Amino acid sequence: RSHRMGGRGFLEPSSPLLSRRGGAGGGARESCRFFMTASIEPKELQGGENSVTDASKEELTRTMASYVPNFIKKDLSLDARIPSDPAIASFTSCILFIDVSGFTALNERLARLGRGGPEQVSKHLNAYFGQLIDAVHNHGGDVLKFAGDALICMFGDDQSQESARDLVLRAVQCALVVQTQHKSYDSNQGFTLTLHVGVGVGEMYSLYVGGVDGSWEFLVVGEPFLQLESSVDLSKTGEVVVSGACWELIKDRAAGEHREGDWLITAVIDPIPVVGCQPLSLSVECVEPLRCYIPKGVQVRIDSHQSAWLAELRKVTVLFVKLNSLTYRKDCPFDWQSVHDVLCFMQSVIFRYEGMVRQFLVDDKGTVLIAAFGVPPLSHEDDTVRGLKTAIEIHSALKAQSMDNSIGITTGDVFCGSVGSSTRQEYAMVGDIVNLAARLMVAAGKQGAGLLCDDNTREASLAKLNFETLAAITVKGKSEPIPIFIPREKDDAEIVLEKVLAEASDPASGTEAVKPLPVVGRERELRLLHERLDALTCEQKGSIAIVEGGAGIGKSTLLRYVRQISYALSPGYFRFYVQVIQGAADAMEQDTPFYMWKRLLIQLLYFDEYLTKHDTSALEMQQQLFKQLRSDCDQTFVKYWPLLNSFVPLKLPENSFTRELGSKQRNLHTRSLIKHLLAKRAAKRPLVVLLEDFQFADTASLELAYNVASELGDSIFVCIATRPMSPEPENFLNIRSLPNAHILSLKAMMPKECARIVCQGLGVEAIPAEVLEEINKAEGNPFFCEELVRGLVDSSAVSIEGDKLVVIGDVKSVDIPDTVQGLISSRIDRLPASPQMVLKVASVLGLEFTKNMLIAIYPIEEDKYQLKPHLRLLLNEGFILKKKSLNDDNIKGHYMFKNDIIQKVAYSRMLLLQRRKLHQSVAEFLESEAATEGQCATLAHHWCSVLEDQQAPDQAVVEKAINYVKDTIHQANANFQSCEVWERKLEELSAMKTVEAGSDDEMVELGELNTSSGVRSFDEAFDSVASRSEEQLVVEEVGEAAGEEARCAGSNPLAEVERLSLEMKELEGVLGDSS
Repeated sequence: RSHRMGGRGFLEPSSPLLSRRGGAGGGARESCRFFMTASIEPKELQGGENSVTDASKEELTRTMASYVPNFIKKDLSLDARIPSDPAIASFTSCILFIDVSGFTALNERLARLGRGGPEQVSKHLNAYFGQLIDAVHNHGGDVLKFAGDALICMFGDDQSQESARDLVLRAVQCALVVQTQHKSYDSNQGFTLTLHVGVGVGEMYSLYVGGVDGSWEFLVVGEPFLQLESSVDLSKTGEVVVSGACWELIKDRAAGEHREGDWLITAVIDPIPVVGCQPLSLSVECVEPLRCYIPKGVQVRIDSHQSAWLAELRKVTVLFVKLNSLTYRKDCPFDWQSVHDVLCFMQSVIFRYEGMVRQFLVDDKGTVLIAAFGVPPLSHEDDTVRGLKTAIEIHSALKAQSMDNSIGITTGDVFCGSVGSSTRQEYAMVGDIVNLAARLMVAAGKQGAGLLCDDNTREASLAKLNFETLAAITVKGKSEPIPIFIPREKDDAEIVLEKVLAEASDPASGTEAVKPLPVVGRERELRLLHERLDALTCEQKGSIAIVEGGAGIGKSTLLRYVRQISYALSPGYFRFYVQVIQGAADAMEQDTPFYMWKRLLIQLLYFDEYLTKHDTSALEMQQQLFKQLRSDCDQTFVKYWPLLNSFVPLKLPENSFTRELGSKQRNLHTRSLIKHLLAKRAAKRPLVVLLEDFQFADTASLELAYNVASELGDSIFVCIATRPMSPEPENFLNIRSLPNAHILSLKAMMPKECARIVCQGLGVEAIPAEVLEEINKAEGNPFFCEELVRGLVDSSAVSIEGDKLVVIGDVKSVDIPDTVQGLISSRIDRLPASPQMVLKVASVLGLEFTKNMLIAIYPIEEDKYQLKPHLRLLLNEGFILKKKSLNDDNIKGHYMFKNDIIQKVAYSRMLLLQRRKLHQSVAEFLESEAATEGQCATLAHHWCSVLEDQQAPDQAVVEKAINYVKDTIHQANANFQSCEVWERKLEELSAMKTVEAGSDDEMVELGELNTSSGVRSFDEAFDSVASRSEEQLVVEEVGEAAGEEARCAGSNPLAEVERLSLEMKELEGVLGDSS
């Protein structure tokens, strides 16, 4: 069988699609780039044998093998080699399709729970899938794919010796058992899951396709899937419907009823013996070949012994791509070479934008690819834009090849983790938006739109793409119509011309000088920038300024201020005396030469007072461009003009000079031409060049930046904004070392400055104390501050009333805005798997934690005594700090999160089940160490967190939580501290108790508690008694009088509490006598 992985069926990558991005195997790897800090080892990110250290290789093999079907395992047991070429095999087989009904309704219902919804859905799905998988394996079947809420199972392969009749009987017997023993599942959420089952038989093809970046896909196609299109739809709850071809094979051994060409099976009269799957034990040499079929994010977690902690809650952008032109049809040969070529193309595009191929499959709906952005091993702050750009590029390229396709794109919170059981599982995304993406994919095909996205996706990408709004549609599983949009790419020239025309037509460009907007703080930086601009305009002396700082620290604000200052230096109608041109690099374009300079060059060539006309046509723009080039270019550079075709809409044909240039020569002459244009313009007027997001610059842009800074730095002002880079590229180091370069390292801002920025942004005069407390959690990051407050406004926790910011809700319960979460999540994802796990576990301990406590609760035994290097990395990367004493000395073994936001983001990525487990570990450790002294509040917090969102809580845990909350309230009152939060928590805990409501003992206990909580709670204690006797009503009157007396007394609060406690005991005696 070695032919299946080798020469037979070899595909030449001849498709035009492949020629654009590279073929199978490693050839396309150059277009796929991971962004990592220096401290991250690529081998750990990508998996590989070096990352397997302590874990048993046998256990590693078993775990990885559970992520692939038995078909692949059989292949590897005979030939444990990494695939090098695509392959195909044909055979007769039977497909059992098990569709779970009610899953969509369950998804929508649980979506209302917020981030916890997808986790609940995955819990029910796994519970049901586990039963179904066991049933299939017990009947000798193979679970090939998890198709959303369905299982695709195969009976028989190219090694099978059974007849087609026996394969169908085996599948039908399995289906009847499934419909008899597992026909429904009670979700306890108001919905019951049921099954629709179909069976088809015929010629099948198995394909190993793809291979870009070492990622291979196993695909099965064939006649049975055509039969399933009708049989599954005809199957009702509890029924097994087989195709006509299946019935012809088993009609003498089964009973059935004819149903529109298919057959409803009522019984198997003459069954064959049930034989389960034989366990396949793969050798450790199969680990590396197995990796080819498993997502890299899963590999990393398995290698780090974290397979049990793989599941997370994440914000993800999901793509469903349907290849309408590549569906198997019986009346025409299957074009499996095109399948391979198209998959390779789609893989290369998805990997270039750093997404993940979740699945490539053929089911009852056709050939479908599912991709995701924002999943391990990398997420980005712009994952939604990456997903849309991927969709647009795939759709356009396939359409250009006359390949009909439709794409649906959605964004939202999903469960990311394994679905299935320990014997057969897949990495999947579960959530309402996943179903919606599939619905939009179908709708895009029906409407002829090509691709459709939802409103969440549009909102997150408005700045980078255009959208056409269509009429809202109704889709299955949604009670309300869904707004839909067609995304369209914005051309760079279009974006820049819009900005230039907007600025040119701005009323501020009239006879008065432009007044710069005030910048809060940064006095030293502003002073230096003013000096540099004065030197440029007054002394014709250029320089370089490098503004360096983390995301959101204010780099863009300073660049915007430089632009405004430059306009202010150009009085009256001659606003354009100083010319400012601005370019920006892009994380998605690091393989596009000179991308950072593209927009800048458009501004340079189109920049003229004549653009202030509102009726400028495209032809006039083109004429102006040639006019500008003739003005700015010496005759010797005219032959270089076709090199600008990729920058501006010149549409000049290649000439004899440019046609013969290789890539290196083209880059060299392009740099020469751009430098020449900049020099000519700088000779006419002062020129300011702004370069933003320098950390994402491509190699050609970096080299040009150094050439411009070193050769023209005396005549122009170059201002660069960048995040810290590690390691720093050579050309950037060279720029920093130039004698006229000035480094501006932006630090965190003071709390008062952050408050002023928020006031300025919202147009208010002051910030309430509760909001200031939330702002301080941003640790001086102005962008985080603004986003946090805008999040409070959007969630109606605060409102803007005139020039005041008014608190109207609970500011502490509002989720961190997506913009802030995205930035921090992308940083966390760039850590190796083990430090990520350390960060999550530490987040359960709170803002401050100790190394000893971390070791005590760390859930991965193999790694818990190796935490020191992980903590060191987290310190170096700025996620945590060492806790200091009053003397500013480090306290050994004590750490704290850099800010509250990082801790919350790390915590929010864990499932509720994971959090509960860790909180319980903390509480039990404190109790076992007899460390409860002074830890009542801590223990109360952790035991309460164990009970979070539990529907049937453990009563022993409830009792513990209540006791610790009571102790916390007692201590708070003894120290005259507010305990309103704990009192509310106690009410919630009391509601969890299953003891008889209104019992005297319970009421007395509540009375005791409320006495210690403060005399103002007496009324609430007695009001909670469900029924009272006359004697009890007398007691109530006495209690109210005592409470009023205590409220009026103000001489000695502690003495009053003690006196009222004694009186309460007397009242309890009266209660006892009356009962």
